[in-house]
Amino acid sequence: MYSIEETGEWLSQAGHQRRDTVMLHASVRAVREVAGGPDHIHLALKSVLGSEGTLMRYASCARYYDEVGRGNLTREQEREIREKLPAFDPSHGESGPRKRDPGRIPEDLSGRVNRR
Repeated sequence: MYSIEETGEWLSQAGHQRRDTVMLHASVRAVREVAGGPDHIHLALKSVLGSEGTLMRYASCARYYDEVGRGNLTREQEREIREKLPAFDPSHGESGPRKRDPGRIPEDLSGRVNRR
């Protein structure tokens, strides 16, 4: 198990540095086990990038939001989705402003990273 500081050193050795722009989309198990879990992986990366860097994170939509108009659903299914599915509200997503840290890596209750 690694600390935030050790993970930051590892990320620096991998080539990340201050002022970089990084897109984070990671499997926690593929990164390494970090004390504090997924929340601390992004904190380690933010510590490497500094206030001048940019940390971007993939934000997916719930099932069906991105399906209408792609040809994967029948007309009836698309009609039902348009009627029943509420409009996307970023304040209720994992990266919404109501969360304690909008950059955190989402994790489901079983401890696995969400794979949507």
